Amino acid sequence: MKIRFAKKRDIRDLGKLHHQCWMETYDSLLKPDYLRKLSVEKSIAMMEAVPLNNVLVVETESGLVGFSCFDGSRDDDFKGGEIIAMYLLQKAQGFGYGRRLLNRTEEALAKRNHKDIMLWVLETNRHAIGFYEAMGFEKAGFKKPFAIALDDAKQLRMVKHIEQT
Repeated sequence: MKIRFAKKRDIRDLGKLHHQCWMETYDSLLKPDYLRKLSVEKSIAMMEAVPLNNVLVVETESGLVGFSCFDGSRDDDFKGGEIIAMYLLQKAQGFGYGRRLLNRTEEALAKRNHKDIMLWVLETNRHAIGFYEAMGFEKAGFKKPFAIALDDAKQLRMVKHIEQT
């Protein structure tokens, strides 16, 4: 297993990975009507718009099994870095890949002079919240609608202070 920055040749596989991770992760957390509207093609188009120097991938012999997207915070009230997305296929969970990917993502943000980082997680995603708490993130008390899901789902902001490397 290795973690590396994404390359242009990865975009199609990243789109497929994004779509599969959403189907696995949100199957029981979001309305089925919304999930049925998603497609591999839409995920590929989304990944084509992401700067590749903001994407780390987890690669095994079988191909890409996870990724993270990160940048400076998109929220005006938070000065620091943001983990915009982080996903692993279910078959790749439980091997330490998530911890290693998160650590590498934090290192990349620290190299960009971010001392604090944040992320948004679906408040009903107990598995992800537990993972982030175990990795040192704290609930920040801010919530916002999960607008793209078009229902009453809410996201919870989590934050962490990181040391510069």
